[in-house]
Amino acid sequence: MFTERQIKILEILKQHKSGVVADEIARICGVSSRTVCTDLKNMMLEMDKSIATISVSKRSGHRLEIHDAEKIQKLYEMNTKVQIEGRERTNYIICSLLEATFLGEPLKQQKLSDELFVSL
Repeated sequence: MFTERQIKILEILKQHKSGVVADEIARICGVSSRTVCTDLKNMMLEMDKSIATISVSKRSGHRLEIHDAEKIQKLYEMNTKVQIEGRERTNYIICSLLEATFLGEPLKQQKLSDELFVSL
């Protein structure tokens, strides 16, 4: 089971298909690059290598190599389905909007509603 930060790192790796350096992941997550490296190391140890691996390159940084897309999606869903309410839900929505804006990617209402267990 991954921590919330590790799930966020997994999302970042999925979005940066050509790789992303630890400093950039750290900046997005608001932690040190050392913390990111520790999380990545723990994720590599915990993740089933038949599902996905995280490779490291001096040139392109860390890269997620998905071997079984269906299983990685189940792993991701299993770790992200957390019910939150009230102020925490508001903070989650704001952070999701800011992250999507920062990454220049659209944020779909359906995705948020699924993650928060609410209907549209």
